[in-house]
Amino acid sequence: MMKITKEEKQLYKLLDVVNKIFGKTSDRTAIVGNLNKLYFYTLGYCGVFISKENEETLVESYDFATYQYELKQLPNKSFVLDALSGLDFDTQKLYYNIIDFVDSRIHSKEWIAEMSKDYDHKIAKIAMDSGKWIRDDDISYLKAFTEFEIYNGQDCLIIRSQDDYCDIYLVFTDSVVVPDVEDSTQMKIDAYENNQGIAEKIMDAINANPPVEEPPEEFDDDEYIEESFDDEDDDPMA
Repeated sequence: MMKITKEEKQLYKLLDVVNKIFGKTSDRTAIVGNLNKLYFYTLGYCGVFISKENEETLVESYDFATYQYELKQLPNKSFVLDALSGLDFDTQKLYYNIIDFVDSRIHSKEWIAEMSKDYDHKIAKIAMDSGKWIRDDDISYLKAFTEFEIYNGQDCLIIRSQDDYCDIYLVFTDSVVVPDVEDSTQMKIDAYENNQGIAEKIMDAINANPPVEEPPEEFDDDEYIEESFDDEDDDPMA
C-alpha cells in the first residue's frame, strides 16, 4: 500500500485528476504500476506518471513494482494505492494491454503548442492548433497543471506536464472528436447570425471613414498535407 499526500505535489495532482475521471465513468477502470511508472486507463482516458530519480524528492524515485492497484481517497484527502493480490491470467493480460496501449500513443505524438492554466481560451486554441475538440468538462482536468504541452496523437490528444522529478502524460482518446463539415458549417452560420448586427455596424463605420491606404496584397494560403493513420491497438479492456 502506498499513501500519497499533498506534499507529493505532482503525483497527488495526477491522482486527483484520475479520481475525478474514474468518478464520472461507469466503465471499467484500472491503475497498474511498472517500476517507476504508474499507468491508468478507462474508456476515453488514459495516461502515465513517470518518476525521475532526484535527491530532492521525498523518495529518490517512486517504485510502483508490477502491481495492479485500487485507488482510494482518505477523509483527509490523501490518496492510497492499494495493491491487488492474486491476479489471474485475464488480469495479467489486462496489465500488459494497458501499458502497451498508453505507450504506443505517447511514443507516436506530434508537438503542437505550449499552454498555461491561466490561458482563457483553451478549447479554442486546442481546436485551432490540433484540429480536435475536447469536451468542455475535460478542460477542468488541465487546471491541475501550471504549464503543459499539447501533442497530437493518431487517435487522441495528449497533454504533457514535466519537471525535474517526473513526467506526466494525460491522454484523451474517445472523448476527442474531429468536427465534420456539417458541424463547422453550422457553427459559421450560427456565428454569423449572432453577430450580424455587429458586423453591419462595423461596415457602416468603415464606409463612413474609408481607409486612406490601400489594403495589403493577399497571400496564397499554405497547403497542408493531412496524413491518415490506420487504427492500432484495440481497447485494452476488450
